[in-house]
Amino acid sequence: MIYLYKKIASITIFIYFLICITSKGEDSINVLFISSFEKNIPATVSLEKGLSKAFKTSSQKENLFFEYMNSQKLQKKSYYFYSDYLKAKYSNIEFDYIICWGFNAIELLTSSRDIFPNAKRVLLEGSKKIVKKELLLESDLIIKSIPDYSSTMEEIFRIKEIKKIIVMGTSDKLGQNRVNILKKIISNFEKNIDVEYLLDKNINEITKKLRIPDDYTIAFYLLMHSDGFGKKMTPYEVSEIICRDSNIPVFSFWDPLFESGIVGGDLINFEVIGEKTGKLIFSEDNKNYKEISPMKTVYDYNSLKKWEIDEDKIPPSATIVNKPPDFFVRYKMQIFIFILTVIFIVIITFLIYRQYLMRKTNKKCLELYEEIQKKNQQLNIISELDPLTGLKNRRAIDKIIKNELDRNSRYGNFMSILLIDVDHFKKINDIYGHNIGDKVLSEISKLLKENVRSTDSISRWGGEEFLIVAANTNLQETMKFSEKIRKKIEEFDFTKAEKITVSIGIAEYRTGETFNKLYERADKALYSAKGKGRNRIEF
Repeated sequence: MIYLYKKIASITIFIYFLICITSKGEDSINVLFISSFEKNIPATVSLEKGLSKAFKTSSQKENLFFEYMNSQKLQKKSYYFYSDYLKAKYSNIEFDYIICWGFNAIELLTSSRDIFPNAKRVLLEGSKKIVKKELLLESDLIIKSIPDYSSTMEEIFRIKEIKKIIVMGTSDKLGQNRVNILKKIISNFEKNIDVEYLLDKNINEITKKLRIPDDYTIAFYLLMHSDGFGKKMTPYEVSEIICRDSNIPVFSFWDPLFESGIVGGDLINFEVIGEKTGKLIFSEDNKNYKEISPMKTVYDYNSLKKWEIDEDKIPPSATIVNKPPDFFVRYKMQIFIFILTVIFIVIITFLIYRQYLMRKTNKKCLELYEEIQKKNQQLNIISELDPLTGLKNRRAIDKIIKNELDRNSRYGNFMSILLIDVDHFKKINDIYGHNIGDKVLSEISKLLKENVRSTDSISRWGGEEFLIVAANTNLQETMKFSEKIRKKIEEFDFTKAEKITVSIGIAEYRTGETFNKLYERADKALYSAKGKGRNRIEF
């Protein structure tokens, strides 16, 4: 255990820089909450929620940190190492407040005065005094939550007629203390109530007893930490089993058990404790001792209906969870009929109007459709042609290339591409102007059209470059074909321009090759032709 806490203390030194980033700013306060208990138990979760809620409503920005001692597993002799762990972890943070909840957390803080000496200490006590006077500082704030157990029973007697109470709990010191509190409360009511105590019984004995329905009997749960067969369980888990199998309503003192299936009532609410604690910290009252009431009246709507408890008996200040909105409950049939009527009117109106529009516009739509079809056909043709040369553009040739590659992959046919570039075309534009340059491109395009086969596809690839897809043509045939084109262009008399030549790069398709690879080889061949003096063919 000692080694474990030394290890934790050393590791946390490396992470305090991260904490520092989110720590105290100019107008912020830092608060550390130390709980004696585990992190995820319902009471701890509720108290944290209340603290966070109170701090969010304050005018100051706060940084709230949480630590959980899990005191059932932490021995007293380990406090020294736990205090070292806290000092190491938060060595770079100056806390304004330290809030301690539970006996172990309070004992740790009050017995180790060197932990965060500049912080104001806030000690949360229950109804039993646990803070030793000699260990207190003048600046300490003690907040004592004093539950009103009588109000819980008063609420139960007010909403339900009771002749018998079955009490479930334990006979250990804490359990017997709870039983004595309940006995005293019941005796204060001048009612002839039969009380049966099921202490230290196993879960099967308890549920067997609670399965017997009785309109005038209730069960009261005083916490259990096992199923009675040796298996450890949380009080919440035991409550879930009891409430699930019971045929009579189950009540208790504690709000954290609420969602386990208890009916509700005036309960000890840890969220209220957390919220009131947070507000007291920011209050201007300088008293060192405060008493708060942790009670809150809350009921589950489904439980009220299940046990046929009259909702009118519930006080207006009570919170009823899972309750549907009153308006929809009371007028759901009228709302349903109204919605159906509106939908019916809208549908009829729509159908009439739709029929009217269809009759009026049907002929017009048909004419427009036919016109659009014609325009679309024209646009499709135009969109795939280069406006200057009338050749296919890159968009159109891409489709052809894809189809040729697919066909060659399936049938193993030959295919080559020719990449043609006009030599010194920029010089032609500079000397003769762009109009002549455009005319040269148009005349070259015409020559290409006149000298290719019907199975070949020509496109203007971009600028002064042209791409020819030669289907079913191997490299030797492509070379002859390319030489024919080169000579035709070289021998052609271009109007208002000097002699025009072209360089041609050739690549033959290889099985499994992508077009990008094929084009890359043709492009390299073209650049090779240019590098070797232009007006030539390379492959």
